Amino acid sequence: KVNKDFINKIITRKNGDHLVLARNAVYTIQKQTYRVMPALFDGATYNTIGALEDSDSSLWFYSNKGIVHTDANFNFPSADTSYKARDVVWCMVLQKDNLLWAGSTGLEEVWMEKGQIKKRRILPQLADQRIFLLFRDKAGNTWIGAENGLYRYLSQEQRLEWFNVTDQ
Repeated sequence: KVNKDFINKIITRKNGDHLVLARNAVYTIQKQTYRVMPALFDGATYNTIGALEDSDSSLWFYSNKGIVHTDANFNFPSADTSYKARDVVWCMVLQKDNLLWAGSTGLEEVWMEKGQIKKRRILPQLADQRIFLLFRDKAGNTWIGAENGLYRYLSQEQRLEWFNVTDQ
């Protein structure tokens, strides 16, 4: 099946295994045997664009249909598929422990609570922009690549900077 699939990304898990994120499925590559096997969970066929592993090794998958959360072994999936067709989840970044940011049209804070994915809109200045990139630097600031340019969220100051000119 993997030979007929379109591969979006490969990421390495904390345990050394790899996740192959593809249009029609999510696959695992076992670290010791390099055996490729489909990961069987609800949401694995959502054209997964990316994935993150949080502090307790739970997995967060994001796609053109929304967000799926599973435990480390792909059990107990929870999904938020309330995103509209234009609102593809393009990126996610781990902020702390089990709190993430998801970039779609606007930016959302995402977490698990009582087995459900919860989310809330943040940074209203970005509400109408598609967010394509999220990166947390060593200083704890989050860089945001959006339709209207590059931003940096200074977490200590809780302030958003917009880089709208070329630094000389």
